Amino acid sequence: MSNATQNAIPGKTVSLERILHGEQYLEIVGDLPQEGALVSKTKIVEVLDKGSGAVIVTDIEICNENGELIARNQIVTFAVGSGKFGGPRTGTKIIPCQNKPKRNPDISLVQKTSVDQAAIYRLSGDNNPLHIDPNMALLSGFDQPILHGLCTLGFSVRLILAAFASYDTSLFKACKARFMKPVIPGQTLRVNMWRENNRVFFETVVVENNSVVIGGAYVDLKSVSMQPLANKLATPELKSDAIFEFIIDQVKADPNKAKSVGGLFLYNITKDKKQAKQWTMDLKNAKVYEGTPEGKPNTTLTISDEDFILLAEGKLNPQTAFMKGKLKITGNIMLAQKLAPLLRANAKL
Repeated sequence: MSNATQNAIPGKTVSLERILHGEQYLEIVGDLPQEGALVSKTKIVEVLDKGSGAVIVTDIEICNENGELIARNQIVTFAVGSGKFGGPRTGTKIIPCQNKPKRNPDISLVQKTSVDQAAIYRLSGDNNPLHIDPNMALLSGFDQPILHGLCTLGFSVRLILAAFASYDTSLFKACKARFMKPVIPGQTLRVNMWRENNRVFFETVVVENNSVVIGGAYVDLKSVSMQPLANKLATPELKSDAIFEFIIDQVKADPNKAKSVGGLFLYNITKDKKQAKQWTMDLKNAKVYEGTPEGKPNTTLTISDEDFILLAEGKLNPQTAFMKGKLKITGNIMLAQKLAPLLRANAKL
C-alpha cells in the first residue's frame, strides 16, 4: 500500500489490515512488450465517504520506455472504519460494473484452487500478510487467511479465455469485476458466463457454499475463438448427468406435467463426499438446467452421484435414502414427494 493511499483521507491514516480490495478494472491499450521497462503512473482520483468506511479510487497508467500507453488499471479499495470525514458519498470516476443477463449461463466451467494457492500467488509480488498470516487475518475480521482477489479473478479470466478465446491471451481487451466475498485457498470455483457479441459477462461462485464471490463482472475480447465442447473442459462428468438429460427431454416433451408438480428445486450432487455439481429443476416454468436458480428454491436436495442413479433406477427407495441420511432435504419436504414420476428414468447410463 502506497503512502498516498495511507494518507488519502483527511485527518485519518489508513492501515493495511483495514483495507479491502473492492473492484478492479484492467484494459490493454497497446501491444505488451516481451521485454523492457514499464512505468506506472498512479493517481488517486476520488475518495468517497460511505460512513462505515471510505472508498478510494486509484487510476494507474502503465507506459513503455517511450512514454506510450500500454495498459490502464483502476483499483477501488474500501478502508474499513475510515468514513465520516465529511466527503462526498457518491462520485463519477469509478468505471461501472455491469449486471449479468437475465437468462441461464451460456457456459459454466469449474476449477479447484490449491490449499497453497495464496502462498503461490505471493510470487506475483503481492505480499499482503492477510493472505498468509493467520494473526493478520484475525485482525482483519477473517477466521483464516483468504485468497487474493486478483488470484480469484485470474482463475475466472483464464476459464473465460478457455471457453471463448481458445486460451489466446492476445484476444483479451479489458476486464471489470467486483469482489463480493472471500475465497479460502482449496475451495472450488465455478465461473458462469453469458456471451453477448465480444463481451462475456460472468460471475464466480464458490461451489462448496454456493457464494457469489465475483459479480457485476465482464471481460471484453477483441474477437471470439471457441473450441468445440469448450464448456466441457473443466466440468466433472457424472453418471447422474444422463438422468438429468433424460429429465430435460421429459419436461420438454410434456411441460404441463412438470408444471403440475410446480416448485423450484435445487439438487446438490456430490462425489467422494464433496459437492460436484448443481442442477435446478424449475417446474413452475418447466425448465431444467445445470447451475443454481435465480430465486430461492422451495426444496434443496443433496445426494451422491451413485445414490441418485440408484434412486432413478428404482433400486433405492426415497424414504429409505432419507432415513439413512443418503438423501438430505431442506425446505418443503412434502413438495419433494411429487418428484418421483420425473425421476423414474430408463435412460441408458
